[in-house]
Amino acid sequence: MSNKVITDLASITSPYSNDYLLIVHNSSGIPTTNIITVNNFLNNANINALYPASVKTANLIINFRTTPDTSSYTAQQGTIFHDNNYIYIAISNNNVKRAALSSF
Repeated sequence: MSNKVITDLASITSPYSNDYLLIVHNSSGIPTTNIITVNNFLNNANINALYPASVKTANLIINFRTTPDTSSYTAQQGTIFHDNNYIYIAISNNNVKRAALSSF
């Protein structure tokens, strides 16, 4: 694969969890080229949008299943989680609101 630029590579629309993504990491001011699996990227990415962002997807699955003991449960703003009775959203750091779930 020598002498190819990224735009010359074939594109895909449905990556597998063990596929690799190319990352230019610049934490120290000196960029380095690295790879990360799709699974590690999705499970560990800490991306803070500078502007309001939206997610467009056919399916959104929230696997964070827990029941906080109080409304001041330790959670980062924007965290969404659930149990069998409620959906919880941290509206600010360590400030959780909940809404009851019901059949319809």
